[in-house]
Amino acid sequence: IRPRYGIALIKSLVKFIQDGIDVGNDVISENSLFELEKLVFTSRGQIGIWLPSNRVQNLRVLGAKIANHPKQESEKEEDGLQIIAIEIMRKEIKLEICNLCDVLQLRHGDDIASDVIKLLSANSAV
Repeated sequence: IRPRYGIALIKSLVKFIQDGIDVGNDVISENSLFELEKLVFTSRGQIGIWLPSNRVQNLRVLGAKIANHPKQESEKEEDGLQIIAIEIMRKEIKLEICNLCDVLQLRHGDDIASDVIKLLSANSAV
């Protein structure tokens, strides 16, 4: 996969997960539930990334889990459980993206998954 398409794939995966986060937070746009394609922009223009409905649904379910995860400060006993829950969500995201990359025969699934998790972490989602 060319680097610019890899970047487009990462951006689209984040957008599909963000759809799930929006649904989990009751912020639903008109088409977010039914779109199987995301338009992302690169330095060379826009690219449409289409994924099968089952893959999109899996990513949105992960996003909804992120949205439903408590973000409040917890007591010390619960801190460990909160960290474990976050790590489990990160592993689920990584597994789903690596599975998708295997189906697409992309060699760098771990790197793509790590980049998606970094972007979501930067947005304080995971």
